[in-house]
Amino acid sequence: MSGLSRNAYILRRLGVRSDELRPLDKNQRLRLILWRVFCRPFTAPSLPLFWRYWNPFYGYYLGKYVYRPCRRMLPHPISVLATFAFCGFFLHDILGWPAYASLKGGIAPPHNITTWFLIIALGLVVSEKLGLRFDSLAPRARAGIHLAYLCGTYLLMRLVV
Repeated sequence: MSGLSRNAYILRRLGVRSDELRPLDKNQRLRLILWRVFCRPFTAPSLPLFWRYWNPFYGYYLGKYVYRPCRRMLPHPISVLATFAFCGFFLHDILGWPAYASLKGGIAPPHNITTWFLIIALGLVVSEKLGLRFDSLAPRARAGIHLAYLCGTYLLMRLVV
């Protein structure tokens, strides 16, 4: 990531080359990018790659301003957990608090997304440690695994919170 501009980083994470985009009109570019944003992550050959492909805009800033500074002081697994906790709390939970409070009459909302993201991060760390990869599986099977992982970790979060 070092040395890449935000746009270059995003295109790289999406698996799109600049010369691929030039001949396309605005609508074709948008369709290609949206396809890569929402479909490419699900066909990733591992859980960590799923998250590298998912939302490259957030990934750029989280990597640059949260993960890398944490990594200078902490081991990789703790840095991953800290990054996911930061993302869950500051980029998801806090943004949902006003809506939650207005629906619940001013009651402080739970930290559901932060908890969910920590569970996801724990699974990522374990899958990296075990070297868990899905390269030999068909893209649809990989998509099923990633979807099941997201649903399973969400259900686990609902049990915890």
